[in-house]
Amino acid sequence: MKGTLFFASAMFAERLVSFFLLPILTKIITPAEYAIWSQSIIVTGVLVPIILLKFETSLVKFFPTWNNQKPKENSIILFMMILILILFCLVAIAALVFDEKIAKLIFGDFQMSLYIPLLVGLLLSELLFEFLVALLRISNRIRKVSIYILMKAIWRIGVIFLVLIGIDGGFYLAFWSFVLFQLFIILLIYIREINLTLLIKAG
Repeated sequence: MKGTLFFASAMFAERLVSFFLLPILTKIITPAEYAIWSQSIIVTGVLVPIILLKFETSLVKFFPTWNNQKPKENSIILFMMILILILFCLVAIAALVFDEKIAKLIFGDFQMSLYIPLLVGLLLSELLFEFLVALLRISNRIRKVSIYILMKAIWRIGVIFLVLIGIDGGFYLAFWSFVLFQLFIILLIYIREINLTLLIKAG
């Protein structure tokens, strides 16, 4: 019960941070840059559940007590991760090859194609984070999930503001910094929390 409360509170706090972030962003970046940020978040939000194939939901439903010790379960989870990464790579390759057309579709301007690699990086980081949350939930580490969700909300606003205001950098640099920082931290969390060696051996 406490774990559920922590999780719900963390999700609410993250939404709250995002809610307050948007009006602040509109005051320190141009309308065009704000539109790019908003569209990137929306597109990522649409693609993440599609590429995940609802595997994160299946994990919680069918492996409610996973402890990384059962080879069969580990093998299934590894298969899920590989399939997700394959689908991501297909989407990423298509986006990078047809970057101008994708930029025209998403941002309304083919010249915004320089933001497509950023969008790809953001998508990867969000996919990894959502799957990580599912793995931590089925291993009964709800409090850690809550902590990481809160951390994610904090570093989102922190990194962007640090670059935009702290070092007076541009929006493009701030976006890149956020994506790279998020990817780096999420990979560190995987190394810390998930025994990837056991998963790979199970394959």
